[in-house]
Amino acid sequence: DLAIQQIINVDVRTEQVTILFWRRMQWTDDYLQWDPAEFDNVTSFTILPKHIWLPDIVVYNSVGEARVEKDGLIPAMVHHSGRVSWNVPVIYVTTCRITIKLFPYDTQNCSIKVGSWAHSAATVAIENRRGGMQTSFFTVNGEWDLKDTSAVKNTQSYGYDSFTDVTYSIVIARRPLFYEKNLVIPTFLINMLASLTFLLPPESGEKISLAITVFLALSLNMLVISEYIPANSLQTPIASKYCLFSMFLVCLSLWLSVLVLNLQGSESASYLYSSKPNERVSRLARAIGPWLLVGGSPRPAAASSRKRGPIPLKPIKLADFERSHQLQQQTSPVCIPNHVTFEKIENHVMSNSNHVNQSAAAAAAAA
Repeated sequence: DLAIQQIINVDVRTEQVTILFWRRMQWTDDYLQWDPAEFDNVTSFTILPKHIWLPDIVVYNSVGEARVEKDGLIPAMVHHSGRVSWNVPVIYVTTCRITIKLFPYDTQNCSIKVGSWAHSAATVAIENRRGGMQTSFFTVNGEWDLKDTSAVKNTQSYGYDSFTDVTYSIVIARRPLFYEKNLVIPTFLINMLASLTFLLPPESGEKISLAITVFLALSLNMLVISEYIPANSLQTPIASKYCLFSMFLVCLSLWLSVLVLNLQGSESASYLYSSKPNERVSRLARAIGPWLLVGGSPRPAAASSRKRGPIPLKPIKLADFERSHQLQQQTSPVCIPNHVTFEKIENHVMSNSNHVNQSAAAAAAAA
């Protein structure tokens, strides 16, 4: 079995993981059995591995050369029953499929497949004594957190014979604190500045400068993110999508600002101070304005669709006129001369009314 000691390195760009293990193997060799009574009650002894037979256990998904380590200086323990124990520290560099969609909150599942390279299942049967790896001696890693381990025995046929192997799975999760302080929070603050470009008026010259500055900051942030993710086209992290969307919004704000300034001004360099709108600009604004503001086709106002008739005039009573005249005299004495009385005004209005009625009756009689 394997006892995991330390996660040395997880290279997300090359998709390789380097882990330190304690490899503990036991097997039975019939040629190494003896009777302790015949050899002064010697029940066990140690010997260098190059002097005895070793099982050809190799790592199938190793990055380096697959070979059996026989030249080590760590001896093996041989018992009188023929049982051989060999515990050695090893460093395995294996391939690991890196999933970067949730970077920097991603979880990786790496596997290590070990088995005999030349001996079939009938000759060398591999068994795992534990359900997973021993983690009691694990050294905490500052970047990766060990979540779970498991071990599964497999028997696979390669046409001419069957071979057994044990696949160890290691589930590790990235610690996001470092990336939150150096990547997530700065990206969020830059995007907050990007939203300010939509609040500044197009006439302000600082709007274009702010948009260009934010765009350059987002471009630099994208270069930083690309240093931590593998260069492949199978997956795109959400952080990269977020930065790309922010860059698109900044470019859209910059493009609209330049368009508004171009339509608003004249051909001269002093177009910022032009106040007379262009007829084509007015027509364009009336055409696309309702679509941009409400997201639908322009609808005529209900009040403008109805024809307005003449506004009826409310008759004014003489008593109200007299009361208003008194109020005006209190505030402004120069309104109506003092020699003009309301009786004279009333008599004048009544005489005019009688004259109009007489003229209408004469016209009807003549007809």
